[in-house]
Amino acid sequence: MNLPSQPNSPSRQAASPWRNRLVASLLLILAGLPLLAAGEDADALPVLEVQRLDGSRQALSDSRGVVTLVVIWSPESLASRKSLGELQRFTARHPPGEINVIAAATEGDAAQLRQFASERKLDLPLSIVGVTNLGPFPEATLPHVLIIDGDGSLRAAHRGLFRLQTLEQLVAPPRRP
Repeated sequence: MNLPSQPNSPSRQAASPWRNRLVASLLLILAGLPLLAAGEDADALPVLEVQRLDGSRQALSDSRGVVTLVVIWSPESLASRKSLGELQRFTARHPPGEINVIAAATEGDAAQLRQFASERKLDLPLSIVGVTNLGPFPEATLPHVLIIDGDGSLRAAHRGLFRLQTLEQLVAPPRRP
């Protein structure tokens, strides 16, 4: 039997935190991110460690205090290949240290990615996805763009082909009401 809910009833007020978590989870699903497990610390999201082309490792947690643009892409994805040119333009507009850029390929090895970048005259900070809780990354949905605030929280997300204007809008500081 369905009873009409009353806006200020105790059961409605008690459900509010649950409802807020549900809405946040749905937004993460739409962004292509997994749900937090029950009891998991919200500060643990997101986790990303990549292998740079020089063999060194970089973790998203190393970027605390700086807005980070993460692009997960694949050399096999046409949308990813087209979007990398726009990412190249974006990195040219923003000096190092202003916005941290991580462009992580879902597959390949360092030698293949160096050749890929050389053939396309890319000087992006390319890397390979390692440990992460952001996946899976189906090729049909790539590239994935995530904007992580300096405090480690997800600010914005985008899936699929993107342009320079898209990236600029995603990294723009949120408007205050």
